[in-house]
Amino acid sequence: MTRSLFPMLLLIAACSSKDADTNEGVVEVDSDADADADADADADADGSPEPCTATVEELTPDDEDDGWFYLDRLKVDFDLRPEASAEFSLVDGDGAAVDFELSWNEETFETAYINATLVGNTTYTLSATCANEMSATFSTSPFGAPFDVDLASLVGNVYELDLPNADFVEPPGVGTLLGSYLSSPLLANVTAVDEDSLTLLVAQGIWDDDGVPTQDMGTGTYPFPAADFSAAPFFSADTDVINITYQSGTTTTDIPLNDMHLEGTFSPDGSTIGGAYIGGLVDTRNLGPLLGIGAGDDVVCEYLVVFGLTCEDCGDGDEYCFYIEGHFDDAERVEGLVIDPDPLGTGG
Repeated sequence: MTRSLFPMLLLIAACSSKDADTNEGVVEVDSDADADADADADADADGSPEPCTATVEELTPDDEDDGWFYLDRLKVDFDLRPEASAEFSLVDGDGAAVDFELSWNEETFETAYINATLVGNTTYTLSATCANEMSATFSTSPFGAPFDVDLASLVGNVYELDLPNADFVEPPGVGTLLGSYLSSPLLANVTAVDEDSLTLLVAQGIWDDDGVPTQDMGTGTYPFPAADFSAAPFFSADTDVINITYQSGTTTTDIPLNDMHLEGTFSPDGSTIGGAYIGGLVDTRNLGPLLGIGAGDDVVCEYLVVFGLTCEDCGDGDEYCFYIEGHFDDAERVEGLVIDPDPLGTGG
């Protein structure tokens, strides 16, 4: 990458960071208690509540959506900030009420978020009422439904995490830039499992000419400590560091990812991981030459701070890291692939 492209991409990042439709600026509230308090405040002098005049413009998911991921929050968009008398409802296919928490985008308070514990392969109806009423009946995808296979059948499975094509949402713009250098898939191998824990071994992969991934035997592997699996089929795993290698001609650059987090949900048959994402602190000390902005431990951080992005502690007292988060498409099981835990022959 040339020197001229990096400042331009950082400008894109700066603009992207102004996007208000993020988790930032969201206020969590107790739906019942907050509604009661606001209703009292908005009541007329005679004690009657103010009429709700905002229009419900859109519900997410859409009506008849049949592939909603069970962990994604639901959303209600209004044309303006609704009064406290706005009403929300979430029921399952049998009409039973589903508990939820309500939160709002505090920038405008025109978007409400419905945070509920949903289940895979289940039908729900979301309704919102203010000046008008709108409902959406939708079904969740299989992710989040109970396993229909024995847990032991997961052991040995290898799943392809398509790192180059991940959606890097953090930091805006810059995450996508760095993601362009994460050019190899990650391979997540289940090495042990029981009702309470799941153990993974992560390796770097390479694709053959047909796009089939195999293990990159010139890079190491990264064993994760046993992860909490009590909410199976969902798992949440963490490890201190993995080192992603970027190869360009004869030049090799190590891209350490500290405090790495990996989570996802297995499909009922164990063939796929859905909703998977990684997050961690990227160490920028090696990245200056790769990005075409010169050498030096602090050159990348100096560029980032100009656009309001500040490097943080990498865990060793040095502030050369920034948080990156990438979300994957469904990670399919790679049939027949076996991961060598010690490809470099280190005996570790």
